[in-house]
Order: sequence, then C-alpha cells, then structure tokens
Amino acid sequence: MVRTVNSVSVTVALLVAFVFPAVTNADSLYHDMSEYRRMPALIQYESYEKCMESKPSATFCVVKTVVKPDNTSDVWRIIEKYSKHLYQYRHSVLTRGVCVENCEKLVSDLNESQRKQFNQKEFDVDFQYITNDWLLPNISAFRQQHGSVINICQNYKLQTEYGLSAFSKIEHCTNSATITRKEDFWDILFWFTLISLVLLSIFSTFCDIRLGKDGDLDYYQRPLKDKKSYLLTAFSFRRNIHRLIEAPGDDQFQRDLGFLDALRVLAMIIVIFSHVLIGERMITSQSPEVVEISDSMAAMQIIAAICPYTVNIFLSVSGFLLAVFFVRYTEGKRFNLSHLWMGIVNRYLRSFPVYLVVMLYTVSVSDLLQYSPSAYQFMVLSRAVCRKKWWVNFLYISNYYQPEELCLIHTWYLSADFQLFVVGLVAMMLIWRFPQSWKWIMGSLFAVGFALPAIRTYIFALDAMMPISNKGHNLRLWYERWYVNFYQTSDVHCASYFAGMFVGIIYHKIRKNEQIIKNSLIFKVLQYSILPLAVAFFLPAPFFNQLDLPKPSLWMGIYAGLHRWTFAITLAVIILMYIFNESGTLFGWLRESRILQNPVLRVSGRLSFSVYLIHMSVLEAVMSNQHEAVRLSIAMMVTVFCSVTMISYALAFAAFVTIEKPLDVIFKQLLAGGSGKSGPRIDHQSSQHNPAQGFNSNKPNLKVRQRV
Repeated sequence: MVRTVNSVSVTVALLVAFVFPAVTNADSLYHDMSEYRRMPALIQYESYEKCMESKPSATFCVVKTVVKPDNTSDVWRIIEKYSKHLYQYRHSVLTRGVCVENCEKLVSDLNESQRKQFNQKEFDVDFQYITNDWLLPNISAFRQQHGSVINICQNYKLQTEYGLSAFSKIEHCTNSATITRKEDFWDILFWFTLISLVLLSIFSTFCDIRLGKDGDLDYYQRPLKDKKSYLLTAFSFRRNIHRLIEAPGDDQFQRDLGFLDALRVLAMIIVIFSHVLIGERMITSQSPEVVEISDSMAAMQIIAAICPYTVNIFLSVSGFLLAVFFVRYTEGKRFNLSHLWMGIVNRYLRSFPVYLVVMLYTVSVSDLLQYSPSAYQFMVLSRAVCRKKWWVNFLYISNYYQPEELCLIHTWYLSADFQLFVVGLVAMMLIWRFPQSWKWIMGSLFAVGFALPAIRTYIFALDAMMPISNKGHNLRLWYERWYVNFYQTSDVHCASYFAGMFVGIIYHKIRKNEQIIKNSLIFKVLQYSILPLAVAFFLPAPFFNQLDLPKPSLWMGIYAGLHRWTFAITLAVIILMYIFNESGTLFGWLRESRILQNPVLRVSGRLSFSVYLIHMSVLEAVMSNQHEAVRLSIAMMVTVFCSVTMISYALAFAAFVTIEKPLDVIFKQLLAGGSGKSGPRIDHQSSQHNPAQGFNSNKPNLKVRQRV
C-alpha cells in the first residue's frame, strides 16, 4: 500500500498547501460591504402575487436595465470595481421584476418634459445582456405596449436614487393571457407516449406472467426461449426490475470491470452537484454577494476548474469499454467492415428512446411546472429553443452546429460521446485490419489529443483552463466564449477517450502476461507522479481568474494541451492500478474487498444514462419554483442538491424499466435476428448503455448475451 499512499500523500499535501491559505485569504470582496451596498441592487423584484391579484388585466414584466457609464459618478466607479473580474457579476446590468401598473401610475404623475428627460434611448454595449428576441414569445407586442413606460419608470428611479442614467428593455412579461395556454400537438403527443408506455408495461407484464410457470422462482432469471417471447415480455415490469438488480458473473473479466459502476456514480454525483452550483447562480437571488465572495476565493476557483473535468471520467470509461469489448470479440476473427456501420446504428438506437421522451417533455408540458415569474429562464426558453433545434440534438451535432443556444444544454456531452465513439470505432477497425500498426494508430490519437485543445485555445484566444464567469449565468452560459468554443466541443475531450481506448487494448495483453505491467518502468513512475501532477495543473486556476492575461497565447495553448493529457493519463493509470495492483496496495485492497462492487453502486451505475438525461429537467423545475426573495446559503444548496438527486434517480428508475431496457431488448432482437443466446456472455453492467458506455457489446454482429 505504501506506493499508492505516497502518491496520495503528495496530492493531499499539494491541496493543503495551496487551498488552505486560499480559504483563509479571500479576495477584496471581503472588504467594507457598505461600499458594495451603495450600488443599485443587482436583482430586485416587486411582489408578483400582489401585482397579479390587483386586477384581472395586470401585467408583470422582467426587465433588463443597462446603466450608462458615467466616470464622474462615485457609484459608477464602484460598479466598475465590482464588475472587474469574470467571477463578479456585471453590476451595470440590473434585473428588475416590474408590475406595469405601478410604473404607469408613477409615469402619469410626471409632466411631459420629465417623461422626455427620463426616456433614455438605447445605447450600444459590447456584450450580450438579454436573450435573443426569437426565444421570447410575444415580446414585440409587450415592448410596444409597455416598453416606453417601463423605460421612463426605471430610469427615473435610478436617477433619483443613484444619480445614474439607464435604458430598460423588457425580456419577458406575464399576464392573464400567458398564464394559461391551450394544448397543442406536442402536449398531446407527450401524454399519448406516457400512457402508451404504461399500457405496454401492463400488457407485457401480463404476458410474462402467462409465459411463466406457477411456483417457478427462477423463471425471471433464465433466458427466454425465442424472439417472440423476448418481444412480448420486453416491457415486463418485473423482468426489467430483475435486469436492473441482477448480480454480475464471478469470472475474472466481470471482477475486473465491476468497479466501473462506482466511477459512474461518483462522476454523476459530482455532475449534479456542479449543475446545482451553476443553477443557484442563475436564479434571481437577493444575495449575489454570497456568490461573488465565495467565487473570489482561490479555493473555489481551483474546485471550479476541476469540476468540468468530471465528464472526462465518463469518456475514459467509454473509450475503455469500446476497446476492451472490441478486442475481446474480434480476437481470432477475420476483418469485416460491416461491423462499423452496424455498430454506429446500434449505438444510436440505444441512446435514442429516453432522449426522445425527455425531449418531448421539454417541448411540451415542461412549462406547466413553472411558478415564479423568473421561471421563463428555464422553462420557456428551453421549450422555445428545443422546438426549433430538436433535430440538431438527434443528429448529435449540437455541440458544433449553432452551439450558442443549446437545446438541453447538458446534452452536448451526448453529442461529444457519440462523435468520439464513431472516431474510436473507426480506429479500432483499423487496428483490427492492421494489428501490427496499433502503436502507430494510438500514437497518432495521442498526438491529436494534445494538439486539438492546444490549437483551439490559441485560435479562439482563450484561457488555458475554465474561468468562473458569473457574467454569463443569467444567460444560461449560452454566449460564454470558453464554454461555447472550448468546453462543449469533442476535440478538447478526446484525450480522455483515447487514453481509455489505450487501456482497453493493453488490458488483454496484460491479462495474458502480467509481467508486462510489473516490469514497466513507465507505469511505476506514473503511479508515483501522475496524480500529484494532475492536481498541480489545477492549482494555477486563481492566476487565470485574477489576471486578464494577453491572448492568444502560445504558452496557454501548450498548457491546455498538456493539462488535458495529464488528466487523461491519470484516469488511465487509475484504471490499471485498480485492476492490476498487488494486494498490498490501496487499489489492490479496494479490488479484493469488493467495496466498489456492491449492489447499491451497481444499480445506481446502471441508471446513470437516464439520470444524466433527466437531472437537468428536474433541476430546472426546482429552480423555477424558488421565490425571488430567496437568499443563498449552504443549507439551501444542500437541500436542492439532495432533492434533485433523489428525484432524478427515482425518475431514472421509471425510465429504465419502462423505456430504456425494454427498447434495448427490442432493438437487440430485431437487429440481431437471434434469440439472444449466441455470443460470449458478459455482465449487464458492462453492456448497459449510460454516459460512460463505450463500445456497445450488443451490436448486431458483435452479439453478447445478457442474463434476462
């Protein structure tokens, strides 16, 4: 255990040395808050309930107010000071929840000269401060009807209280006509789909009971006899629950891969937590200073730089599974090009059903769950953009084609994973065809994994790692340059995928001769050094957040490429250490203790794909029902995180047994043309599709039998 503990100890020492001082020495936002309070409130809402209940024709609007620069004003200089860094909000853009009737009353008390004085014309700004008009229903009519009054009203308040001028622009309005809406085709289609799934589950469960024998306790654990039986029982509730909870086999291969579910669950929990943190920065909180103070800490900036790499855990496991199953199947077989297109088709179909239902929900009834007037940021905008761009998602090109306004923003990962799967499958086909060239092929992929993020960082003049940017949160990160031009693209994540593929290839070689890894000097060195090195790459995060360094920068590009590959190699080494480390090491003890292969992690891991797809819709629903007067706190964020996690897993369970698993069985039977009894048997957990899945072991001509 000493070798592993030494590496971990160095890593912990690095974190303590850098993070502890960072926690105790926050940035200047801890200084006199009386100065901070001299600025206009970043977000301020009048009472929505009082406004809407005042009279039937009442209208409540959310308005973006842009303050005009004025270097003679002390307040403006404070605004500039607290808007300097990316992790600070843009305090020159104010969000106001306005009861139109109150503004009309105020403006009616002004004379004509005053109205002209306070009717500030729109001036040019060099940043996006409001959502594009095409996403805002009826916005032109609302602006024409109420725009002038609200502009005068808000400018009057700002000038009389702070001595500043501003123009205001309506982003969204609510009145009696918008509160309710008529059902349309998409609503009907969504409810029809849900009802059909329930009826299919009832019918299939009944058929399964009829096919079973009375008192046969093992009936649901045995494979069925023919294709017809598989199709009739595909939606059987009880059978699909068994498919979810069944234990893996106990052969060497299953034991080696059993820990992958723990990795999936760990990555999924971190992803949900990260999205909760981002979501809390998007709501209309009355305490933005809490976010700015926490984000000014170097410790938070380091943590924020690490979180985006969580998705690379999924990608590494995905590449690993692609290679390990491909090599296992093709060993000793003749090259056949048909496996390429069949593998792509099968992979597409297996990811499609749950994705489709989530999309149907988003374009139809999702807006019925909104309560607060600011909920349009989540529900209305998602519904509008997905109705127009749903087809981009299903072509798996959403992370490249019109990436600024993503439908289901988190599904950029599905596009990236599918694209990398296609590239990886092509590479594996080449290795199958030219086995002696596998090192050259993988070497080329390694070079690409370094070069692409380096080139992209330089061309788009970006920082070497993700900065904290609260200026883009009110616009859902749609227009953030680092997110749009770097993070959601496939090429900057390919290093982790290719590293996983490399491990999958050499896994079989090491299993045949474990002296390969025992005698490897490179692997011994990496065990000591790679984890501390990966952590060390994150420690300069405050440096990038605090300083506006000149860009484009060649050294930043090189740093970004090395950083990506260091993290990718770290994940690859961890997989190898877990599988092959000796009993006296930490990873060897974890493997032999089976702590990471317990039933809870196994079931949770199998739900990962559905959880990933569903959790953002759950988060949006939770955020959309938070009151505008909410004040951020650790307790509130923990509550939201726990709620989103539990609800997401509950819905994922329902999706698995009624959509994901049934259609997986059906596609496998229809495309494979067999009874499911042919091919080598591997465990459900390894072949089950989820965000971490790589090579699909149930491809038509790459058959793998599942226990059902």
